[in-house]
Amino acid sequence: MTADAARRRSKIRELLLTGALTLAAIVLGAFGAEYHLATEIAAAPPRASERLGLAYDERSVAEVVTDLRTREPGATPAVWPGFFLSRIDGPRRSSVLVTRDGGEVLPLGGVSNTLTVLCREVGGYVTYRSDRHGFNNPDAVWDRPVIDILFVGDSFAQGQCVPPEAQAAHLVRQAFPATLNLAMGHNGPLLELASLAEYGTPKQPRTVIWLFYQGNDLAEDLPREAASPLLARYFETGFTQGLEGRQVEVDGLLRGYLSGSAAEMRVEAIAARHRQESLLKLRNLRRALGLKRSTPKPDMARFEAILGNAFSRVSSWGGRAYFVYLPGWLEVMTPDESMEAARNAIIAAAEKRGFVGLNLHSSMASAPDPSVFFYYPASHYSPEGQKLLAEAILSALEADGFRPSPP
Repeated sequence: MTADAARRRSKIRELLLTGALTLAAIVLGAFGAEYHLATEIAAAPPRASERLGLAYDERSVAEVVTDLRTREPGATPAVWPGFFLSRIDGPRRSSVLVTRDGGEVLPLGGVSNTLTVLCREVGGYVTYRSDRHGFNNPDAVWDRPVIDILFVGDSFAQGQCVPPEAQAAHLVRQAFPATLNLAMGHNGPLLELASLAEYGTPKQPRTVIWLFYQGNDLAEDLPREAASPLLARYFETGFTQGLEGRQVEVDGLLRGYLSGSAAEMRVEAIAARHRQESLLKLRNLRRALGLKRSTPKPDMARFEAILGNAFSRVSSWGGRAYFVYLPGWLEVMTPDESMEAARNAIIAAAEKRGFVGLNLHSSMASAPDPSVFFYYPASHYSPEGQKLLAEAILSALEADGFRPSPP
């Protein structure tokens, strides 16, 4: 090898090493920034608690449940239907709960008549006593001869993570005592249709309030639910699992699932997987830089079919239906033309199928300080947000001349 060739080779090696070191520095810097942002996000709940003058409960859900069981042995953590749609690993099924005869059952509520630990975003944990079907309602509402209002939705509609007296369904119930809430965390459109079929159809409510959260209902929840053969059967006329009359069986299956640390391990595994994916995909850094996440195009045809099926059910008994669009922090605090277009398309799809559309984004975005409707970025609604939601619903009902039925 000549001297010139050796020098060229050495120069190439030097350039490659410099390039590799530069690339490594960029990668390490990006992951370092992501880790810092993730740490800041994790610190948001205790900081928000301090700002609000609340003592932040550092315990895990499992620890809270264990402590509660010293005075109430039946206390349980909240468990959501979405958890049962598939395993973290292993074969995909409609549900991970199997009956004694080998069949599958997909619960749509939690354990009935029990103290339930819901969640914590600021201060202490929110709890409620579940009703006879495992939902967040005063049990006596089920005995009313006429149900005026029925809610379906996800965690925002269920009331996470505000005290029961500040939840939108509770506030609406002050004006309309015959109000039932079937919302559960992690529910998407198909689970909400299933809830309406199982528990709404027998009660034939005068009004159904369908609460749609833009953050995950279409992008995450619907694709997962669409893979469930059992949920697909709710498009069939007359299909139900008969859950209203199977609560003893469902309670047994749920308590079996919740025994030991199975549920807590699953919750922790999901949270750990989410943190790992966020780190590897630099989600927080990309969000901070304003870089959009690439997501599959929403299945609007399936979504409209679900809404059409739901409206047909409600109209068959002469009921009315409202579709309430619930925005998240990002949509409210960082206006974006593409978000506006998507929002308008979703509300238009609901109105096309017969729903009366309500847009909570307009009310939030026009407020002097929209941040008051959240505890912190990416949190659920604060009590102020839940109050605004209840006021929007009540205002629409009043404008339409809707009045409570006699007791």
